[in-house]
Amino acid sequence: MHLNSMCLKGRYPRLRRRSWRFVVLFVVSFSFIPSVCAQEAQQSRETTGAIRLPRQQAQTNAALDGMVRSILAGGLQVPVAGAILSLRNISSNLTSESSTNAEGVFRIFPVAPGDYYLSVQANGYAAFVLEKLVLHANEVVTLEVSLPAIASSELRSRLPRLPELGTALPSEAAALSGNYREFRHRLDSDANYVLNPAAESLPPAADVFAKVPDRWALEQPEYKRYRSQGEYIYTRPRWYDPFNRNKLKGDEPIWPSRLGQQVFFNLTATSDTTFDARRVPSPSNVSAANPGSSTFFGRGEQEFVDQTLRFNFDLFHGDASFKPADWRIRITPEISINDLNVRELGIVGPDVRSGTNRFDTHIGLQEAFAEVKLHDIGPNYDFVSLRAGIQQFNADFRGFLFVDEQPAVRIFGDLQSDKIEYNAAYFQFVEKNTNSGLNTFGRRHQQVVLGNIYLQDFFFPGYTAEFIAAWNKDDATIHYDDNGFLVRPAPIGNVVNQNPGAGPIPHGIRVAYFGWLGSGHIRRVNVTHAFYQIAIGFAIAFPLSTRVAMQIRATAARAASTPFSTSIRSQADCSASGIAKEFVSPGPACF
Repeated sequence: MHLNSMCLKGRYPRLRRRSWRFVVLFVVSFSFIPSVCAQEAQQSRETTGAIRLPRQQAQTNAALDGMVRSILAGGLQVPVAGAILSLRNISSNLTSESSTNAEGVFRIFPVAPGDYYLSVQANGYAAFVLEKLVLHANEVVTLEVSLPAIASSELRSRLPRLPELGTALPSEAAALSGNYREFRHRLDSDANYVLNPAAESLPPAADVFAKVPDRWALEQPEYKRYRSQGEYIYTRPRWYDPFNRNKLKGDEPIWPSRLGQQVFFNLTATSDTTFDARRVPSPSNVSAANPGSSTFFGRGEQEFVDQTLRFNFDLFHGDASFKPADWRIRITPEISINDLNVRELGIVGPDVRSGTNRFDTHIGLQEAFAEVKLHDIGPNYDFVSLRAGIQQFNADFRGFLFVDEQPAVRIFGDLQSDKIEYNAAYFQFVEKNTNSGLNTFGRRHQQVVLGNIYLQDFFFPGYTAEFIAAWNKDDATIHYDDNGFLVRPAPIGNVVNQNPGAGPIPHGIRVAYFGWLGSGHIRRVNVTHAFYQIAIGFAIAFPLSTRVAMQIRATAARAASTPFSTSIRSQADCSASGIAKEFVSPGPACF
């Protein structure tokens, strides 16, 4: 057969192009086939290796998984690969088998609930058998199986045992047995087994919390890291130790079994010692202590010592925190022991026979009140309470008008998250002991009605304003102190009736006060001020005047500002109508 050379020559380039196309297509197809096969194999493994059921089917199925390990010398744990697990249902004799992977992990799922017999076998290890394993519905049982290694048969002696050695001991392999640990959790909340797992439910409270009958009296563990004494953690309290937890200072309820978990008791003891030694001009009076001394001024040395012991017993119901107490009972007795030594007569007492030394003791009841919270106004601990009895009260920031411990009925509270505080009180005064200044049980015949209000951030942030109104009713009485000196009326001016045997003239006061006070800062300037106006007032039988009644009008003001650590103060300005200006002092003079 002869071919046309011109025909072949003309078709050769086209044939060559087709052959190159076939080669390229073959290479691309050959390289694409392994990748497709690898993806299919991976998808097949993912589909068959991790079976997950719908959550509804988890209610009727169970699962078994875990790890098989071997414990070597020294406590080292290594996984056992290729171990055969056989799970046989005791009722139906149906058997499921599985093997561990290279990490010793196994998994048998799904499994019908029931009682099962489990065996684990691996070459070179003693067999493990669990006679009865209970699988509940909707439950995953996780086992951590430990298999002991056994000695190989090549290491055992094949020589006959000598009779002198006695009976042979049991085989070492027979003495070996495995152990396991078991954990259980819900199946429908495990994402490894279900497609849409349920939210993890909380365990029962009894499994998490320990019931403590008294949440305040928590036992401290035995712990002492340092030998020396000091303030360290886990310090055990003692009843006489006020620096650590103590029932006597309100750290714990005083009697939980009888009074409940919210009744606390706080005992505070205060010791105050005052010593005053001075030398002042002292008159020798009509009878000098030392003969031959000056006819007017004598020895001016004076010494005074006062030792007071104050005990505060406070019983209250609340949370022992910044929350206002629901109710409170407080009693505060105070003991005073004082001694005075002077050099001249007539100082200890008007009677020169009193000598130059006076030793005195007194017990006063400084606080004795009951308090109850009337109403909670808001969620931020705004409240209104009532307090009745002997109580301490300060009318303003500096005690400019009135600060004392007197019997009273007081309503107090706050508003707007404690930005506004208010007080309304009625006081019925008692007499004071002369030498100690403590309360007595005698009436003073003086009454005070007072109300004030505090406003935080008043026009300026950081500036607190107070507005106060008070009415003082001091009845006309005659009173001599414990040492025999006349104190009411004040021994100045015309205080004694000129009629024979009439005695002192009683002096009474009726005064109303209105005040505006402030404390804080206005921008960078610290400000403290007080302004009082006696709008209405009169004195009965004023000793510096012949009138029966005198009208009183006075103004008192004081201010202090400290811009950039400098101080500026203005003097008080007092004025009165019909009486001497020097005598009318603002505030406590009329109280």
